[in-house]
Amino acid sequence: MRFIIRRGRGEEGFSLAELLISVIILAALVFAVFQVLNANLDAGRMFTAKAELAQELRSTLDTMVTQIRAANSFSDAQGSEVTFRGYLTGGTVMQTARFYLSGGDLYFTCADLGIDQSLLAKNVATLNMSYYDTTGTLIGDPNDNLETIAEVRIELTIDAIAQDIDETAITTVKVRK
Repeated sequence: MRFIIRRGRGEEGFSLAELLISVIILAALVFAVFQVLNANLDAGRMFTAKAELAQELRSTLDTMVTQIRAANSFSDAQGSEVTFRGYLTGGTVMQTARFYLSGGDLYFTCADLGIDQSLLAKNVATLNMSYYDTTGTLIGDPNDNLETIAEVRIELTIDAIAQDIDETAITTVKVRK
């Protein structure tokens, strides 16, 4: 048995109301998918920015640790600045080096090596250096006790202002005197 459904005159296709409802539902679905994709892209950008910031922080601290570890004597020691002499290249000639903040950026200089002003990190929010003697006691005023500095504790925070994130690392360097 075969059924044939016949439509009457004027009943062909979809009505305007049905088409409008279909378009609205489709637009809502496309909007929802776009929002999910956009959120995933934002999360990916944030992850990448945080990873790059962590790498910059690690690289900066590695440079600071390597140079300060080679210090033989200090001529200036403050919370966000340090000047010292040491065998920075591993040779037999001592060089004078300095780490300091200027305008929120961290710089390294060593005129003896021809390094006038090397930018280590931008957007430094915090650079705190604390100085300790051989017994591990915090030196209250390091500039009055430069010869007793045996360890330097570095706390460094770098901001990624555009992404509204920051990264902090703390390390302690034993000075090879």
